Amino acid sequence: MLKQTFFFLGIMGIFLSGLPAAAASDRMAEVNKFTTMLESDSLKTRIDAAKQITRSGLTDPGLFNIIQEKLLTGSAHLSNSKHVDEMSWMCKALASSGNMEYLETLTNIGATSTSEKLKHYARKSLGNL
Repeated sequence: MLKQTFFFLGIMGIFLSGLPAAAASDRMAEVNKFTTMLESDSLKTRIDAAKQITRSGLTDPGLFNIIQEKLLTGSAHLSNSKHVDEMSWMCKALASSGNMEYLETLTNIGATSTSEKLKHYARKSLGNL
């Protein structure tokens, strides 16, 4: 009985030791998927990516640097209400990083945007950061 218990514990140890690597690999696959979606020509796809990132719990700096860049370039040239929606979702996604490095970006957009809606979501996102 004692041999069986040690055998079982050994097998479980081997199995569980591979889980962190598998989890990290899965998260990297998510980051890659979202990066591709953010680079899409489709506005809907980019908005969907931002929505999903907001709920993902990801913290990958590379992903959030892409979002920040999209936000900085896109918020300067607001062309229509759908574009404002996209930039609003980018604010929410950026805040979901939890990284205070993005405080200045959200503060500036909240203070200087020509869209009241985008200002609102940038300021709201500051509270979520």
